[in-house]
Amino acid sequence: MKAWERQLARVVGRLDSVVVSPLAARIDEFIEALLIVAIASWESEAFRRFNDHEVNCAVRVLDHCLRIQKQSREFQVLTLVAEWHQFLPAMLRGEESASNAARPDLRVVLGSSARLVESKRLALRDGLPAAYVIEGMNRFLSGRYVIDGSRAVMIGYLVEEDAGVVVPAINTVIDGQPKMSSADHLRHDRDVTERYHLYRSHHHHMESTLAVEIAHHLAHIGP
Repeated sequence: MKAWERQLARVVGRLDSVVVSPLAARIDEFIEALLIVAIASWESEAFRRFNDHEVNCAVRVLDHCLRIQKQSREFQVLTLVAEWHQFLPAMLRGEESASNAARPDLRVVLGSSARLVESKRLALRDGLPAAYVIEGMNRFLSGRYVIDGSRAVMIGYLVEEDAGVVVPAINTVIDGQPKMSSADHLRHDRDVTERYHLYRSHHHHMESTLAVEIAHHLAHIGP
């Protein structure tokens, strides 16, 4: 590395420490604001998507997040990584197959902080409320997803019924989980639009003493 390159690296490192690091404590505020604008922007396109498959919904949210980042400097401090592989220490040491690595839909990084985002389709049919809890929420609470801090984010794509119908079904599933109770229920925070609602849930991590809050962005993308 040349002398000027070393100097530039030191300057960039100091700038990261001075400018980005203090913002890292506000990562949840930044993520929530970005998702609210992005999902509302997607709604303005009538939630256009290839089909209702989770990946085809998630990629549209990602597309709108990236567009907004280009338009608004305040969100450019965030780094978005889609389909991020979460390799455990045993995988890195070659003691466990990396093919089993958890792969949340999105990882958002701000300085030294990071958050994971998981997406699920939602409707009353096909056991989707159960999948939302067992294959979604529980991944954050059981240690399947190693979370940074005490916050996590989920996006639910409501393909048929609205949140007023589906959320009680999710809470019924929660009541039937051995390590969950009514204290873990999704609770309404606010309506962003008529078809986009923000819920929150609070939990005790199943494998530690960590208290976890999950923000649930529920978008009614169906008819």
